[in-house]
Amino acid sequence: MSILRIGIWTLLALAGLACENEEEYQRQVDRAIQKALQERMVQYEQNKRAECERRILEAAKQQADSIILAEARLAVRRKAKPPKPDKPEKPELKPLSDTAALKPVLSDSLRSPDTNATK
Repeated sequence: MSILRIGIWTLLALAGLACENEEEYQRQVDRAIQKALQERMVQYEQNKRAECERRILEAAKQQADSIILAEARLAVRRKAKPPKPDKPEKPELKPLSDTAALKPVLSDSLRSPDTNATK
């Protein structure tokens, strides 16, 4: 009977190990699935982020080009025709402060050319 008992216990132990191995195998499969799923999710997020950054940069580039073009057009319009300057006001005529009689600077300057030649 002891051999029969040992055989039964051995069979029960092997059955228990088989069940544990099946559970462990299922856990490993679940872990592998979770790992693959995580990797795919990370890859998907990276792809979405890269696409979003590309669209943002494209929109920023178009906006910058529009701003540069608008500034260039404005500069051309400004340089094309400068505004006319305002007319200066007429200066105010100031009366002369010196009202003395005019005198010749040189005494000979009042004589006629004929009289200068006879001397």
